[in-house]
Amino acid sequence: MKMHFYKQQGVGLIELLISITIGIMILGGVLQLYATSRSNTNLNLGQMVIQDNVRYIMSQMESDIAQAGNLGCFSLAFRKSENFVGDILTQDNVDDATAGIKRYDTSKMIDGTNDDGTLSTDTVLFRFSPSYAGIPVLNYDQTGATPDQLSLDLSTPIAKERFKAIDQWDVLLAADCSGAIYFMVTNDPTDTPGNSEVLEFKANDPAPTGHINAGQKNRILTGFTTAKLEDENNVSDYEDNVIVGNWNGDNTGLTTSTRPYVYSTSTSKAVIYRIGDSLAAGDDGASCTAATPEYCALLRDDQEIADGVEDFQVEYGWHVDGAEDGTLSFGDASQVPAAQWINVDRIRISMTLNSGPASGGDPVQRSYVRTVALRNQIGN
Repeated sequence: MKMHFYKQQGVGLIELLISITIGIMILGGVLQLYATSRSNTNLNLGQMVIQDNVRYIMSQMESDIAQAGNLGCFSLAFRKSENFVGDILTQDNVDDATAGIKRYDTSKMIDGTNDDGTLSTDTVLFRFSPSYAGIPVLNYDQTGATPDQLSLDLSTPIAKERFKAIDQWDVLLAADCSGAIYFMVTNDPTDTPGNSEVLEFKANDPAPTGHINAGQKNRILTGFTTAKLEDENNVSDYEDNVIVGNWNGDNTGLTTSTRPYVYSTSTSKAVIYRIGDSLAAGDDGASCTAATPEYCALLRDDQEIADGVEDFQVEYGWHVDGAEDGTLSFGDASQVPAAQWINVDRIRISMTLNSGPASGGDPVQRSYVRTVALRNQIGN
């Protein structure tokens, strides 16, 4: 039998180099595809985070904006014509975190500061008391020698719960459909209320050192012709021209036939939006800076609404003297004339958001602008 022998041959150097080159090209394509896919995934996740934050922010802000200027059943349009909004307080408490914002300045239902917040951002305030949060008044007793008193109707469980939220030295709001007035509680309300309880507001009795309202006092009430919560210490100042009548069935001799309600500090204070450190900043030992904007957050009364909000700017729109057929003006807080704040009927919110530190990779950034009407400040 004849046998054939074949010479065994291996892979040549050239073939090996070609194979390696092709392999590297394929691997490079796979890596590029992976990197692109991961980048697109991070981008999409970042955009989803931002869009969710924007929706939540605007939902919360639009709710507050819609209520701005609402004080129970009190009509802001009536306030514009009669100016029956005020207080008997000796000072307007300035918010520590936001210089220039006054908690109890009843001359404005909306207020703001320009470029004085973190990273030169703005601050905006909305003042309101939701009608569902009031405690009905039984009567008002102005007795002269003893502290003035408001007797409250606590015959329902929900009224009792609202009463429990009131503490000594709290600033409250009393309002009926024709007037509204701030005052400070000077007695210590009981923690186990009955069906009726009394709030006292003694004049010249200051809140103690260390309290959020330290130094705050009620002014002496003057000008009484019958029992009513009235402040006419300065008749030339519309903030002081306020009467809230007692409820006695017919309110004989009073300017109103509507029942007054009292609103606690938690439901009648101003709501303030501003930029500050996010919760993640505290956890990571970071802060909101130009170099680390992912640690910035939008705060509502110092409670985080959403993180990654690195810029917050507010402009205000108003018709001069409320003449809605006139020219509409827009400007930041520094450009709104003092006399026109009451006529501001829309605001323009400009925000820049990023996807925050939890999104992974480089934060995605997007800017949004939204204009919202303040329905309670729209004139008749």
